[in-house]
Amino acid sequence: MKKLIALLLAMVLLLTLVACGNKLVAGSEKTYYGTVTDRAMSVVEEGDRQGRAYISISTDNGDIQFWLIKNCETNAKIGDKVIIESAIEEQTNLLVAVSITVE
Repeated sequence: MKKLIALLLAMVLLLTLVACGNKLVAGSEKTYYGTVTDRAMSVVEEGDRQGRAYISISTDNGDIQFWLIKNCETNAKIGDKVIIESAIEEQTNLLVAVSITVE
């Protein structure tokens, strides 16, 4: 019984680490400059998945949407000019904001 409980706990820990890992693709870092056009929380209705925060900006090359990684909060409001340091998230292959600076 103890082995079964230990195995279950190990599986839960492994799944937690995989689900929470925000590993970034090496060399995918890029800086974007633009004006905030939207920011909100996505709506997800799949099992226990929760929504994820995002921010959209308008640049000289068009509109770009970034998902926010954990602990990447910003006070940027719609209309603010921002600098976004970004990268590609390894697990999801999404463009994510690593840091956001209001100009």
